[in-house]
Amino acid sequence: MDDIIRVRAIQDFTPAQALNFVFFLKRVIREELEKEIKQNKLYDELLEFESEIDELALYTFNIYVKCREQLYQLKTDELKRMTFSLLKKANLMSEIPAEEFEHSDRDLIKTAEDDLSGSNE
Repeated sequence: MDDIIRVRAIQDFTPAQALNFVFFLKRVIREELEKEIKQNKLYDELLEFESEIDELALYTFNIYVKCREQLYQLKTDELKRMTFSLLKKANLMSEIPAEEFEHSDRDLIKTAEDDLSGSNE
Protein backbone atom coordinates (compact mmCIF):
# COMPACT_ATOMS: atom_id res chain seq x y z
CA MET A 1 0.00 0.00 0.00
CA ASP A 2 2.84 2.32 0.93
CA ASP A 3 4.46 1.99 -2.50
CA ILE A 4 1.21 2.65 -4.37
CA ILE A 5 0.51 5.83 -2.40
CA ARG A 6 4.08 7.08 -2.80
CA VAL A 7 3.85 6.72 -6.57
CA ARG A 8 0.49 8.50 -6.63
CA ALA A 9 1.87 11.35 -4.50
CA ILE A 10 4.77 11.83 -6.91
CA GLN A 11 2.45 11.69 -9.91
CA ASP A 12 0.66 14.76 -8.58
CA PHE A 13 -2.69 13.10 -7.89
CA THR A 14 -5.07 14.98 -5.63
CA PRO A 15 -5.66 13.23 -2.30
CA ALA A 16 -9.08 12.07 -3.51
CA GLN A 17 -7.65 10.67 -6.73
CA ALA A 18 -4.76 9.00 -4.92
CA LEU A 19 -6.92 7.28 -2.32
CA ASN A 20 -10.19 6.54 -4.09
CA PHE A 21 -9.23 2.92 -4.78
CA VAL A 22 -9.22 2.23 -1.02
CA PHE A 23 -12.88 3.20 -0.76
CA PHE A 24 -13.76 1.20 -3.86
CA LEU A 25 -12.82 -1.90 -1.85
CA LYS A 26 -16.07 -1.48 0.08
CA ARG A 27 -18.16 -1.55 -3.05
CA VAL A 28 -16.28 -4.49 -4.53
CA ILE A 29 -16.70 -6.51 -1.34
CA ARG A 30 -20.42 -5.72 -1.14
CA GLU A 31 -21.01 -6.57 -4.80
CA GLU A 32 -18.95 -9.75 -4.82
CA LEU A 33 -20.17 -11.11 -1.50
CA GLU A 34 -23.71 -9.72 -1.48
CA LYS A 35 -25.37 -13.13 -1.70
CA GLU A 36 -23.21 -14.69 1.05
CA ILE A 37 -23.68 -11.66 3.30
CA LYS A 38 -27.47 -11.88 3.01
CA GLN A 39 -27.64 -15.66 3.33
CA ASN A 40 -25.37 -15.83 6.35
CA LYS A 41 -26.51 -12.51 7.87
CA LEU A 42 -22.96 -11.19 8.00
CA TYR A 43 -23.95 -7.54 8.35
CA ASP A 44 -22.00 -6.97 11.57
CA GLU A 45 -18.90 -8.53 10.03
CA LEU A 46 -19.33 -6.39 6.93
CA LEU A 47 -19.56 -3.22 9.03
CA GLU A 48 -16.47 -4.23 10.98
CA PHE A 49 -14.57 -4.93 7.76
CA GLU A 50 -15.66 -1.59 6.29
CA SER A 51 -14.43 0.16 9.44
CA GLU A 52 -11.04 -1.45 8.89
CA ILE A 53 -11.06 -0.16 5.32
CA ASP A 54 -11.78 3.33 6.69
CA GLU A 55 -8.78 2.99 8.99
CA LEU A 56 -6.70 1.89 6.02
CA ALA A 57 -7.84 4.99 4.15
CA LEU A 58 -6.69 7.22 7.02
CA TYR A 59 -3.35 5.42 7.10
CA THR A 60 -2.88 5.88 3.36
CA PHE A 61 -3.84 9.56 3.63
CA ASN A 62 -1.07 10.06 6.19
CA ILE A 63 1.40 8.39 3.82
CA TYR A 64 0.23 10.62 0.95
CA VAL A 65 0.60 13.82 3.00
CA LYS A 66 4.04 12.83 4.28
CA CYS A 67 5.23 12.07 0.74
CA ARG A 68 3.88 15.37 -0.56
CA GLU A 69 5.64 17.22 2.26
CA GLN A 70 8.90 15.48 1.37
CA LEU A 71 8.39 16.33 -2.29
CA TYR A 72 7.81 20.01 -1.52
CA GLN A 73 10.85 20.05 0.75
CA LEU A 74 13.01 18.57 -2.02
CA LYS A 75 11.73 21.22 -4.45
CA THR A 76 12.46 23.95 -1.92
CA ASP A 77 15.95 22.63 -1.26
CA GLU A 78 16.65 22.46 -5.00
CA LEU A 79 15.47 26.03 -5.48
CA LYS A 80 17.69 27.20 -2.62
CA ARG A 81 20.68 25.37 -4.08
CA MET A 82 20.05 26.85 -7.53
CA THR A 83 19.67 30.34 -6.06
CA PHE A 84 22.88 30.03 -4.10
CA SER A 85 24.72 28.73 -7.14
CA LEU A 86 23.49 31.58 -9.34
CA LEU A 87 24.40 34.21 -6.76
CA LYS A 88 27.81 32.66 -6.28
CA LYS A 89 28.46 32.62 -10.04
CA ALA A 90 27.40 36.26 -10.27
CA ASN A 91 29.82 37.09 -7.44
CA LEU A 92 26.96 38.47 -5.37
CA MET A 93 27.28 36.15 -2.40
CA SER A 94 29.92 38.19 -0.62
CA GLU A 95 27.83 41.35 -1.05
CA ILE A 96 24.71 39.95 0.61
CA PRO A 97 24.74 39.29 4.37
CA ALA A 98 23.48 35.84 5.32
CA GLU A 99 20.31 37.21 6.96
CA GLU A 100 19.38 39.17 3.85
CA PHE A 101 20.12 36.15 1.66
CA GLU A 102 17.74 34.02 3.73
CA HIS A 103 15.07 36.73 3.41
CA SER A 104 15.72 37.07 -0.33
CA ASP A 105 15.66 33.30 -0.64
CA ARG A 106 12.20 33.20 0.95
CA ASP A 107 11.01 35.95 -1.40
CA LEU A 108 12.38 34.07 -4.40
CA ILE A 109 10.64 30.88 -3.31
CA LYS A 110 7.37 32.79 -2.77
CA THR A 111 7.70 34.32 -6.26
CA ALA A 112 8.34 30.89 -7.76
CA GLU A 113 5.33 29.45 -5.92
CA ASP A 114 3.16 32.35 -7.14
CA ASP A 115 4.36 31.78 -10.69
CA LEU A 116 3.58 28.07 -10.42
CA SER A 117 0.13 28.63 -8.96
CA GLY A 118 -0.60 31.26 -11.63
CA SER A 119 0.28 28.83 -14.40
CA ASN A 120 -2.17 26.27 -12.97
CA GLU A 121 -5.16 28.60 -13.27
